[in-house]
Amino acid sequence: MVKSAIVGSGAAQQLEAVVRRILWVKARDPNAKVLLFSEWQDVLDVVEHALTANHITFARIKERGSTTPLSFDWLLF
Repeated sequence: MVKSAIVGSGAAQQLEAVVRRILWVKARDPNAKVLLFSEWQDVLDVVEHALTANHITFARIKERGSTTPLSFDWLLF
């Protein structure tokens, strides 16, 4: 069980829970993949900082110019 994660001061409990869950998944299966997406780039900016602080490797894909009404950014780690 992962007991703590570094997410920075004032970070939301939900973000901490997401980071803890990712660390837990990766501890159980180092080859596991996690996909996180959001239509709000600011949310992924915060998540990106939390992942970096916890030494979680990730790739960020920014989709722009899509023909769909919503444009999603996503992280894969």
